[in-house]
Amino acid sequence: MHVASKSAAGTLVAYGPTQLDQPRDFVPGISSFDEDGAHFGFAMPFIRASKLIGYGGTIVEAYGNVNVIAPGGIPVRLLVGDEVRDRSMYVALRVQDVARAEQFYTATLGFHRATYPRARPPTDYDSPFDPNPPPGSVFLAYCDDTFGLLLLPNSPDPPPRSFPFNRGSRKTASPPDVGDIYAA
Repeated sequence: MHVASKSAAGTLVAYGPTQLDQPRDFVPGISSFDEDGAHFGFAMPFIRASKLIGYGGTIVEAYGNVNVIAPGGIPVRLLVGDEVRDRSMYVALRVQDVARAEQFYTATLGFHRATYPRARPPTDYDSPFDPNPPPGSVFLAYCDDTFGLLLLPNSPDPPPRSFPFNRGSRKTASPPDVGDIYAA
């Protein structure tokens, strides 16, 4: 789903898992709100339910997060935090070698290790709305209160890579391009 204003700026919102670890049964695809769809999930400022509906989205449910079916049938999950307007806090990147990636971001781009940010007050349990990072993860930022990167270790057992998408009457070995979704 693309939510745009009258200016040249826009926001692309797409579905992602409610967890930071890679599910063992991960197969890229967009079939359920409960599966990893190989897309991003964002907590974003200035997104309102009326705008989602206005641009053709169908709200399925809204409790803790908002599940929306975007035009083209794409399931979208938006995080709703405790603050009135949540800011985007980080991008999670799965990398082959966390130490090597950390070295690149710190030495080349000037990031440093920072405190992992929370959308809600910390609890003793792992919340599906604010998951704890998996062991071996590293959070990097320019300073403690800015947008950052969460480097996630790659799964030791990579899942099969098959894409169950149909383009017309043939199966394809790659997921649909965002342009294909909006061209329909």
